[in-house]
Order: sequence, then structure tokens, then C-alpha cells
Amino acid sequence: MICKKNVCLVVCLVFAGFLAASAQSGIIPARKDGKPDNSPYRQMMAKIKAGDTTVDFVKFRAAYLDWTLDECNVSDAPNRDKMVEAFEAKDYKAAIPKALAVLEYEYANRGLHAALAIAYKETGDAEKEKFHSEIAKKLFDGLLKSGDGLTPKTAYRVHSIREEYQVMSALGYKVASQSLVFDKEYGVFDVLAGKNEAGKDGSFYFNITDVWVGSTSSRPCKQAK
Repeated sequence: MICKKNVCLVVCLVFAGFLAASAQSGIIPARKDGKPDNSPYRQMMAKIKAGDTTVDFVKFRAAYLDWTLDECNVSDAPNRDKMVEAFEAKDYKAAIPKALAVLEYEYANRGLHAALAIAYKETGDAEKEKFHSEIAKKLFDGLLKSGDGLTPKTAYRVHSIREEYQVMSALGYKVASQSLVFDKEYGVFDVLAGKNEAGKDGSFYFNITDVWVGSTSSRPCKQAK
């Protein structure tokens, strides 16, 4: 959970365990209900990993969020702390396989792709550095194209508070205030206001309906018998 100015966001991830070896080997385990994971998120992820440049990253980000809200899916990567430790120690050779395992759960994580690009640069793999740098860019473009932030209907669809501030920075605004807004028709929003270098004031809507702490979007999993 992330809290700022009494506004709390939480990505509604449901934690459960399955074998980390499945992620290491690239095999996608079955869901908790025993069914195969044929979600749009997994399908688009496979295309991206194969180098398909036609994937719509706005839809991919939305599909990832929808995937995390399904409690039959497991979105908490095992041994994530070991990956973080490797990056902090700048042991990029060790960090790469750990990061690739985490990506099986978080392929829409822009920061993780950017970190992998650095790791591949440091280990001399220019091709993979370019690949993950491009995915990181496309994910951010997908965020910026998810709306214009001018109205609740056209709000940016974010996965975290951090993304809200990244958008504001990309738009050239320094955040001065943040407020929580409930809209009966469109949901729950963070509204960030600020001023740009030209002195222009602006405020932008960020849709947090599915990741807000009071969200009811999460879908309970019915275990297979």
C-alpha cells in the first residue's frame, strides 16, 4: 500500500505460491482454479517476447491490470528480494536471470525492463539491451496514450502513484497538490495539479478505480474441485 496526503493506493494483487522453477523455465503454470492461463495479458506478453511490434501497449497495460485483479492468478513473483539485492550490488550477471523470472509475473513493469536494459548493457549484450529499452519506452507510451487526463472519462489509467508523477513530469508540470475524487459514473480518481515552466496551471485526472484501497474490482477465485 502506498499512502500520500491521506490518499492510499494499492495494486490489488493476490498472493499465492507456485513453483518459481516454472517462471525460470518459461513455463506458465496453471491458475489456482486448475485452468490454463489463456488471458489476453499472457497472449499479448507472448507476442511481445517474440518481438511483435504491433501489440497495442495501451491494451497490454489494461490487460495486465485486469489480470492482477483475477484472484486465480498469482502476481507476486517469488524471490523478488533476491533480484533487488543483485541489482543493488550491481551484480548484473546474477541479476539478469532473477529479473527474467520476475518478468513472468510483471511484464508490464516498465522499471524492470529499464533495469534489465542496464544489466544487459553492463554485460555487453547490446541486442537485449535494445529490446528491453524499447519495451520500457512502449510501456510508457502506452501510459501516456491511455487518456489525456482532462476529464474523469479521459483520465490516465495508472497502476501506481509513481506513474502519476511520471506523467506529470512528462507533461512538464511540477506537482503542487493532490486530491481524491469520487465520480458516480466513472469511478475513483487522483487529481494532481501543478504549474509548468511557462507558469501555466494544470490539473489532471488519474483513474485509480481498480487499484484504490477501497476497490471492489478484485474477482474472487473459485477453486476447482
